[in-house]
Amino acid sequence: MIYQSNMIIVIYIIIAISERTKLKFLQILILTNLGEDFFALNLD
Repeated sequence: MIYQSNMIIVIYIIIAISERTKLKFLQILILTNLGEDFFALNLD
């Protein structure tokens, strides 16, 4: 649970940074690398 919460915080921070700097490729990269594991944990 602690690991999951930390991952969510990290994802939100990275997305916020990518939004501020308009680095959409960074957001896409994060979602591509972590999206599968992240959604697998939450949608099961």
